[in-house]
Order: sequence, then C-alpha cells, then structure tokens
Amino acid sequence: MGTNKPTLGHCRDCQAPIMFAKHVRTGFDNKLDIQPHPNGNALVDRQLMRYEFLTGKDLERARAEKRQLYIAHAATCSQKESLAETGQGREVTRV
Repeated sequence: MGTNKPTLGHCRDCQAPIMFAKHVRTGFDNKLDIQPHPNGNALVDRQLMRYEFLTGKDLERARAEKRQLYIAHAATCSQKESLAETGQGREVTRV
C-alpha cells in the first residue's frame, strides 16, 4: 500500500530541514522547505504529503487568504551557488 519512505530530512549541502512531497498530478517527488515561506507558491497537504504549485489568480487568492505556502528548497538552499560552480548535484539525507 504505502511506502516506508520518510517525508522529512535535511539537505546534505546546507543541513536545512526539508520535507518531501509528491506533486498531485505528476507524482514528482520534490524537496520543500519545512516552514511556510512568504514568497512560497506550493500548497501542501501535510497529511498526504502532496503539493501543487499555484500561479496567477490561484496564487493571489491563497496569499490573500493567508494560506500557508511553501517554497522548493532549491530556491533557498544556502549552498546552491557553490554547487552550481562545481557542477555537483544536491543530495539529501533522509531521517
């Protein structure tokens, strides 16, 4: 039925806490910051660990309603520039 894959972890590069969630339509597994972000655009169902990115009027409405929105960790990782310079991919440690 379900998997034993944990939904929380830490970025191996910056050690920030992250969560793993699957996109509601594509099933793509993404790493998101664990705390809501003021510039976030990902609406996350924390019970099912499913997310969708909001855009346009849906995003405006969610922000106006003060919904908790999250951001992809790739956008906030403090090590992203050094990784881009070395060409190394980001890996994570799951807990």
